[in-house]
Amino acid sequence: MTAPVIRQFLGTIPDKGQAQTAFDTNVDAFLDWQALQFAPDLVAFGTFAQTTANALLAGNLPPLTGQALKAVRVNATDDGIEMQTVTAQGWTFLAAADAAAQRTALEISAPVELTQAQVENDASEVFGQVSGQRLAQAVVAGAVAPYNSGDQTITSGGALTLAHGLGARPDGVTVFLRCVTAQHGYSVNDHLIVNPATNTVASGGRGLSLVADATNLLIRTGDETITFEALNKTTGVRALLTNANWRYVFVAFKF
Repeated sequence: MTAPVIRQFLGTIPDKGQAQTAFDTNVDAFLDWQALQFAPDLVAFGTFAQTTANALLAGNLPPLTGQALKAVRVNATDDGIEMQTVTAQGWTFLAAADAAAQRTALEISAPVELTQAQVENDASEVFGQVSGQRLAQAVVAGAVAPYNSGDQTITSGGALTLAHGLGARPDGVTVFLRCVTAQHGYSVNDHLIVNPATNTVASGGRGLSLVADATNLLIRTGDETITFEALNKTTGVRALLTNANWRYVFVAFKF
């Protein structure tokens, strides 16, 4: 196609006798011709640009074979990209639409607003659980070395010296009376907790005294024939415990 001639005039088009319609026709024809001349080049340039972009991208990408369901990330040296394995759970989290869906993906319950009473109650329970766990851990670690005397005979006016082996004065001692013959509603192997101080002054020479030092538990039993008083396990009435029906058990511990 030959380019149409658009004549240049020093004056205006009407002054030179050329109609406006004829001039417009020539201009339109010229623009059509120009577009046809450059169109192949523009297409070729676009193809070249796309090919170049693809080549640059492919040059930076690791091989795609065997990389299914992996994410692309910039490498540690910030000069390339690499593939990162993402689990199915991870993709579920990344695809979650909102915070609620993300919590569901992570199996986390929605937050619950607690009242002051609930907070205080929960804090108390947690403290108790942690304290119990710390005590158990201390026992396992050897920080707590409990001493258990086993059965000891109760003898009116008698003395016992028991080596506890804790290496220091115990932080606490618990005294049990273990039932060996059923009496006053108590069954065999029931362990009745004794408060030495209370029982010592309960009635004359009844009860026991207990001194603990870094080596021993020093026990003195009251000189009354009936050493201990208690409450009937079933009725709560006063009961006198027969010495022969019971045994001492001492438990000492050090934190």
